Amino acid sequence: MRYLALLSLLLCVANAAPLGLLSLLAGVIIPGKHIVVLKPDTDEGVLESILGLVGDIVDHVFRIGPFQGFSASLTDILLTTLLSNGDIDYIEPDITVAALEIFVQQNSPYGLARISHTTPSPDYGTDYLFDGTMGEGTCAYIIDSGIFAEHPEFEGRASQVANFADDSPTDDSG
Repeated sequence: MRYLALLSLLLCVANAAPLGLLSLLAGVIIPGKHIVVLKPDTDEGVLESILGLVGDIVDHVFRIGPFQGFSASLTDILLTTLLSNGDIDYIEPDITVAALEIFVQQNSPYGLARISHTTPSPDYGTDYLFDGTMGEGTCAYIIDSGIFAEHPEFEGRASQVANFADDSPTDDSG
């Protein structure tokens, strides 16, 4: 927490490159490790010059089209120096992230199997693919004559929020 506060203070004092806040929410920060990204279409000689300043603490160099940058173990002094460089677009902490665990429900109904694939194909068969969150937090609006929310297959996850057909809170139409 103290490290994050120091980094925030440095950003305010240096008034330089923005910190990628999205990455702070997506994973666990690796202390002392940073990703430095140059402004788009910066001359490659600038990257080489910055790499010379940083020295042998560079973990990886990125050169993907106009995207240039590197990851490194930066000291606070070096971080402050780089934040004041006008050729740097942003610096963000390096983080660890994990991929989603994918589950497969075999022999599922066609409609369920179809929604887990971007294009229809007989190769997919009846496999329904979904991530480990299994729709947690999803709110679906169903336009129907009713739904039996207590059905065992809903496993207590369904509820009726509003009924615009009549005053009955249940499925009266079968």
